[in-house]
Amino acid sequence: MVLDGYAQGKTAGIDTGFRPGEFWISSTNDRVSTRKVILSAHPVRTVELVVTPQWFEFVQTRFGGDPAFDAMGAAVERATVTRRRPLDARLKQIARSIQHSTGSGFATALYLESRALDLLAALAAEFQGGGERPAVDLKAPALERVVAVREQIDRDPAVATTITALAAAFAVSPSKLKQDFSAAFGVGLGRYIHERRLQFGRELVEDHGVTVSEAAYRCGYGQPANFTTAFKRRFGRPPSAVRRFS
Repeated sequence: MVLDGYAQGKTAGIDTGFRPGEFWISSTNDRVSTRKVILSAHPVRTVELVVTPQWFEFVQTRFGGDPAFDAMGAAVERATVTRRRPLDARLKQIARSIQHSTGSGFATALYLESRALDLLAALAAEFQGGGERPAVDLKAPALERVVAVREQIDRDPAVATTITALAAAFAVSPSKLKQDFSAAFGVGLGRYIHERRLQFGRELVEDHGVTVSEAAYRCGYGQPANFTTAFKRRFGRPPSAVRRFS
């Protein structure tokens, strides 16, 4: 579960990159060594839960026969599958309670174990109703393309001025690119571009003291007024209210 921070995946065949506000589930029948590059300008806060095959064996007599449990157990017997979803309010609350826990000893261990079980129960819904519901059902070339598209957007959100131009740069039709991007990441391409541009603009204004007009142009807005309107709608206050003066 990703609360803050960005990373670019560097594992062949598996998208291990991430962005804030998403959770992803990977299941596999093999040991996979993953690599990613953390974008240092963005502090990273994540919570990870690892469920091993040994755990499934330990609770088999208790939960065996339950559709969700059996589907989860079957997932670790097959090739790697990654599913991505938006991070909803309940999962955010669980993640924050884990990160903000303090102390040590028996009581803290019990608390963290209970939170882990809460998280596992919430994620088990991903396997309800007929087994896995993979968010990624793309052939390797299409998946590699949308991963490259997302990495380009993350590097420079202002470059993605239109989906048409972005599709042309990757030699694919706009409709195909939008369809594949949504299938891979569970979010619309236009929405992702919009969010990254605003996050980039906020970083420029809040962390680097850039003027609102300059930030607007640098994150791809032709008119500062449009940037201000979108910024206020997204963050609840205008960019001038978060600007730090040096």
